[in-house]
Formats: sequence, C-alpha cells, structure tokens
Amino acid sequence: MDRALLFLLKCIDNLSIFVGKTAAWLVVPILVLQTYEPILRLFGGVTIWTWEVAMMMYGAHFLLGGAWVMQQNKHVRADVLSRKLPVRVRAVLDIIMHATVFAVLMYVLVPVSWDHALRSFLTNEGTSTEWSPLFYHFKTAMAVSFTLIALQGFANTVRALLFLVTGSTGRGEETHWVAPVCTSQPGDA
Repeated sequence: MDRALLFLLKCIDNLSIFVGKTAAWLVVPILVLQTYEPILRLFGGVTIWTWEVAMMMYGAHFLLGGAWVMQQNKHVRADVLSRKLPVRVRAVLDIIMHATVFAVLMYVLVPVSWDHALRSFLTNEGTSTEWSPLFYHFKTAMAVSFTLIALQGFANTVRALLFLVTGSTGRGEETHWVAPVCTSQPGDA
C-alpha cells in the first residue's frame, strides 16, 4: 500500500481523535454553568446568559465530537440486516452509502456552513435573545465540524476500498474494516 496514503489516513484519524477528545472537555464548563444558574436562583439571583452559553457549548461539544465518533465507528447505524452480511459486502454497502448520501450531504454542508460562519463574523451576528452574544464562534465550530466529518468520511471510504482490494485497512485489523475498537469480544468490559 502507498505509504503516503496511509500517512494521510492516519493524520485524518488523529485529527478527528484530538478534536473529539478536546471537545469532550466542554462538558465540564457546561456542567458548571448548568449548576451555577439554579444555585444563583436559590439566593434570588438570575442571569440572562448561562443557558445560552451552555446551549452553544453543548452544540459545539456534540458537533466537534462527530468525526471522532465516526472514526471509532460508534455512530448510530441501522445495521440490523447488514451486520449479518459478509464483511466485504458491508464494505461495498458503506462505499455506496458514502459515495451517494454522505458525499452529497457533505458537499452541501461544508461550503454552506463556512459561508454562514464568514457572514456571521463579517456582520457581527448575534442571537435573537435579550443578551444577544456574537454567534460566529458557534457557526465556525459547525463549519469545522462538518469539514472534519467530511474528511473522516473520506478516510473511512478509502479504508473500505483498501479492504476490498487488499484485505487490509492499513490499521492492522483484517476482521472489521472501519474501526480498531471493534475487535473486542462479547463479554469484554
């Protein structure tokens, strides 16, 4: 296999993992904000910003983790029937789905999200609430997320193709073509 291609796939995987694990830490300030507000209300105080900041952070948390989830093959799949099929047939089905539905969706979402993020930045767009914080941070996180998901989708598709051609994904496992974590046995903790 081409070493440059394997290096590129590994870089995409590592980027997805790094961004996903970093975004996972957003749950800490979200928890702090969601705890701060009710405690403040007990003493008669109220804020206009905690809920809105927590919602934007949760949206970023959810979206920025998308590529990592896809890299680990932990996303929601309707695989009731397909999991009973041979591994090579599943790889072909995933290639077809990535080439049709996923690629078209990302072809639309990536440029549109970057356009929205840029327009939001240039116009100092705010939310439609009384506090009205700037919104371009969240829209940029959306654009970055969709770009990372598209890259990870590309990597997964290439790995499926590699598996069909060579019987290997370049990750070292030959039994399941997408995720290295899928090698656990039933009953493992």
